[in-house]
Amino acid sequence: MKTSISHLASIIANKTKNGNLPNGYAKAIAAYLLDEGRTGDLSSLLRSVQEDWAENGLVEATITSAFNISEKTKRDIEKKIREIYPNAKKIILISEHDPSLIGGVRITTANNQMDITISSKLSKFKQLTTLS
Repeated sequence: MKTSISHLASIIANKTKNGNLPNGYAKAIAAYLLDEGRTGDLSSLLRSVQEDWAENGLVEATITSAFNISEKTKRDIEKKIREIYPNAKKIILISEHDPSLIGGVRITTANNQMDITISSKLSKFKQLTTLS
């Protein structure tokens, strides 16, 4: 019988609730998903783990930007995340670099995304101008 993604996520979140992965745990999860032919479930599994973490006070956020982000900007982003997740005990910020964004930032958590990149603004502008 196949284990549900939510049950699997709950087990993983419980084992990793301090934000650290026990030795060999990532390989074991990957092996399980490969063995069960469920590699397509990886994204939803990770999102569910992040949701469980957030419910327990650990929020992981990915900040994607075209340029390096200053410490002040990171503090401002952390403050904004605390507004969204007032019960957060710990916030983990992961920075990613994507030059195609041109400028601005995209902040992604388990169930929220704030996209204030120039590329998204240009895309919206393009959609509005091609409708007429």
